[in-house]
Amino acid sequence: MRALVLGGGIFFLGKLTLVHSAEARWLARAASAPANSASYVDALQKAFAADSKNFDTAYSIGEALRLQSWQGGEDFRQLAEDAIQWFQRAASLNPYDPYPLMRQGMCLHWLGRHKEAAPLFEKAFSLDPHSYYAHAHLGWHHTQLKDWEKAKECFQTSLALNSTHNPIATSYLKIVEQKLANPDPAP
Repeated sequence: MRALVLGGGIFFLGKLTLVHSAEARWLARAASAPANSASYVDALQKAFAADSKNFDTAYSIGEALRLQSWQGGEDFRQLAEDAIQWFQRAASLNPYDPYPLMRQGMCLHWLGRHKEAAPLFEKAFSLDPHSYYAHAHLGWHHTQLKDWEKAKECFQTSLALNSTHNPIATSYLKIVEQKLANPDPAP
């Protein structure tokens, strides 16, 4: 009986080693590829195929596709849709991580689907309500909706939590304050 248990353990560890070494090989290739390039995404997708439970890899693929989409090329819509799918995978693999939800919401804003983005930002914020980063992204979301007062409140809270290295809140608060000081004339 001991031999059977020992044999099963060795088999399991051997299989685990093969999976992680394949994943590590593809992650190393991604690390040596130009950031967010097609070869970077391809290597990450192969790493994810080797270990489809790695939420970090799924998130990295989504983020690379989001950044490619935000370059505004002809295929920006498809890249954003693909990014959304990877962020959904990351969120389902780690439901306690607010970042895939925020990034998915950012893609939806980019595609002009603002109402779909709102619940994602709200859920992300509920997962990390004391984070300067979550407050900054919630402010960014309200900026996209042109809800200047809520955006200002979020950015001010974000800066109260972290006033030294907070480029989102710092730069967007200036924009929001200008909008509040000089509102656009009614159409």
